[in-house]
Formats: sequence, C-alpha cells, structure tokens
Amino acid sequence: KTTTTAMAALVLMESGQDPSVHLGAEMADFHGTVRLGKPGGVLVSEACEYTGSFLRFHSTTAVVLNIDYDHVDTFPNMEAVVDAFVAFADRLPDGGLLVVPAFDGQVARMLARLRRLRASAGRAMPRLVTFGLPVDRLASAAPDMADDLAVLGLDGPPDVVAREIEWCEGRASFSAVADGEAYPRISLRIPGRHNLVNALAAIACTHWNGADAAAAARALSAFRGADGRYSIRGTFRGATVVTDYAHHPAAVRATLSAAAETSHGRTWVVFQPLTYSRTRVLFDDFVDALAGCEDVMLAEIFSDRETDPGDMSSRMLADAINARGGRALFFEQVGGIRDRLAERVAPGDLILVLGPEDIRSLGDRLAAEGD
Repeated sequence: KTTTTAMAALVLMESGQDPSVHLGAEMADFHGTVRLGKPGGVLVSEACEYTGSFLRFHSTTAVVLNIDYDHVDTFPNMEAVVDAFVAFADRLPDGGLLVVPAFDGQVARMLARLRRLRASAGRAMPRLVTFGLPVDRLASAAPDMADDLAVLGLDGPPDVVAREIEWCEGRASFSAVADGEAYPRISLRIPGRHNLVNALAAIACTHWNGADAAAAARALSAFRGADGRYSIRGTFRGATVVTDYAHHPAAVRATLSAAAETSHGRTWVVFQPLTYSRTRVLFDDFVDALAGCEDVMLAEIFSDRETDPGDMSSRMLADAINARGGRALFFEQVGGIRDRLAERVAPGDLILVLGPEDIRSLGDRLAAEGD
C-alpha cells in the first residue's frame, strides 16, 4: 500500500498536479510521511483496514491491492475482512472509480457482494478498472465467481496491463497500456513482481485522474522506493543490508522472491513477527514462508498493543521451521543476531531484515557499522 500510494503521488506530481499526500512510511521526496499540496487539490492517502479505520474515508477513487487475512485482532476470519472491504468500496459515490487487481479471488468475492448490496439499495456500481499482467483474470482466480464477474464485465483482460516484460536483477522493464493508451517504456528500480503490479495499480488510479502517460513513465522509472520497503541501507562486513516491513506471510514471500532474483551470495534472513495474535493465527503460514530460507534468525515477537500471553514465542516458529527441514535460530537478544552475522557473513552476501521498525533498526545499525 505504501509503495503504490507513493508511486501514485509522484506520478501526479510529475504530471504537474500538486497533490497532498499521506503515507505510512517516510518518503525522501516529501521529507517525511506527509506532503501538503494546493488547497482544494487531490489528496492521495494510504488507507488501512485495521480497526476499520478506512471506513472513515470518503474517496472518489479507491484502490484495493489485495485482500489477505491480516489484523487478526480486529477481524475474526477472512469473511469479516471481505465484508469490511465491501463496506469500504460501498462508500464510493455512484460515479466513483474502484481500481482492483485482475487476479485476486477474495477481491472477486468482494465485488460480487458489493454488486448485490448496491442492487438491493437501487444504486449503480462504481466504475471498475482492473490492473494486472496479460495472464491475470479475476474469473480464473475465482472460478466460482465467474458468472458474477461476467455480469460486471470483468471476465476479460485487465484494463491496465504490462506487456513486453523484461527482467534484470529482479527489476522489471515493461510497456504499459491503460484503457488502450500505450505508455512510454518503464524500467523500475525496485525489484519484485509485486512492485511491477504496484506500478500498474498506480497507473490505473492516476490515468483516470488526469496524469500524463510520459510523466507517469518518468516518475515510475525514477522511483527508488519508500522507507522500509525493500530499502537498501548499506553494507555490513561486505554484505548488502536490506530492510523491509514484511510482517505478513504474503509480504515475506514477496520480499524473498524479489531478493532471489538479484545477484548475491548467501541470503541471511532476520525476522521479527509483529503481534502475538497474528503470529498465533498465521503460524503455519509463517513457517511455510520461511522454511525454505538458507538461514533464518528470529527475534522475539514485537507488539506495542498486546500483552504477552506467555504461550507464543518466536522460539516456537524456529522449532517448527527446523522440524520442516529448515535452518532457523531463535535469539532472545537482538545483539546475538548481530554477533552471528559478524562471524558468518561474507562479502557479496545479502542480509534481509524483515518486520517492524523494532527489528529494522538493527539493519540501520549494521549498515552504520559498515565493513
């Protein structure tokens, strides 16, 4: 969400607009998390479903990037998450724009429920715009929703699509087409398939809000990422240090996949789970995401909004990963992780520090210590 919000804001700025921006992370272009634009102009804001806070937004364009079971302390199950996104999308005015991925089964279910809700209220659906790769189709992602999606007109190719995709060191170079308009070729500086899709989402929401195609290509090609989202912090003992907020199994997988496409030696993964409740409910998913790593170093669970229940620990994750044939170590103190890295990393290796700011600060300390 942070990456796509930042991309969209920069595209609008490069197009000559003066948007106000609210982000969930620091952005060098804004010198912080907030940018104040011209009064009465466009506001680009990152919204979050936690505690239903995104239901306080009144959007003219709403973008749903994906729907995963997260914030388990707020939602009892996936059905409740989908219902919350239905309520979020329903806040759009009838002439509003709803931008969605062309490959997410839970988004397909959201749209089907939204159509029924609006029909019962005698309201038209917002304008729907899909983004994705040529092979992505909502109907194939959720075959049981095929009839609903056909009624919605979403059984065809994405409205915003990437073509002629080439990869170099995990970074995509591609040609984008939005509503039939070809964009100049875009070469991303940040790695990962998920960031290619993020760029398409940013194009989708800005294309229909007055952005210029050439300006969008320039902004996306120059974008270096938001703080804490695959941020290269420096080197430690000759190894590259990257920090990422990946706090959900899906985000962990995306970051590991992006890293795997870059040239480096051994990969050292440092991970700290965020909240006891998330770790408990998504325990098996975290194990699945981390079990294939070369080396995993786990710090104790961090939570600034929950009391330690006493029966959930990162030590349990390490044991489960090792039972699956993985290589994981639990550290009661973060200093032990630093010492192990100092003993074992080699020049050319990659250190991935994943999780909340509490553990990402270790990445900054490693980079400050340098070679």
